[in-house]
Amino acid sequence: MISISTANSNQTSAANGETTTSAKTVRMKDILELRKAVKYVENQVTTFNCDLRNPTLWQRPNANSLMRVLTDIDTVSARVKQLTGKIEISSYPHHASKMANLEKIKVTIDTLSKSASASFNRSQKNMQVIREREEQYLENRAKSARARSERRQYIEEMINSGRGDELYNGGMVK
Repeated sequence: MISISTANSNQTSAANGETTTSAKTVRMKDILELRKAVKYVENQVTTFNCDLRNPTLWQRPNANSLMRVLTDIDTVSARVKQLTGKIEISSYPHHASKMANLEKIKVTIDTLSKSASASFNRSQKNMQVIREREEQYLENRAKSARARSERRQYIEEMINSGRGDELYNGGMVK
C-alpha cells in the first residue's frame, strides 16, 4: 500500500497518511543549536536556584520567575519533540547518533524542570517556616510588652496608693 510520490522521489506515503522520507531531515547544526539552548536553560536554572538559596530584598524569585524558567524549558522541550518527530519519519541512516543526543537532551531537560520546581517548592516551604517564626516572634514580643506594661501599671498603682515601700521590701523593684 506504499505509493511513490511523483513530486519527490525521496518521499513515500505510508498507509496511515504520514510522509516518510529518506532525505536528511535533521542537521548537526540543529542539534548544536539545541545544545546551546540547553546550556542557556541550565544557566537560567542555576541562577534561579542560587537566587532561591540566597535571596536579596530586591531579587527574591517568585512564581513568575519559576514560570519564566519553565517556559524556556518547555520551548527547548518542544524543539526536541519537533526534531525527534522529523527523525522518526526519516529513514536516513545517520540519524541514530542524533537520536541518542536528543534522548540525552530530553533527560537533561526533565532533570532541569524537576530541579527548578523542587527548589521553588522547597524555598516556598522555607519562606512559610520563616513567616511562621516571625509571627511567633512578634506575638512573643507583644506578650512581653503587655507584661511589662502590666508590671509598670501595678508599680504605679502601688506607689500612688502609698504602698511603694512594699515594692522594695517585697523584692518587686531591685
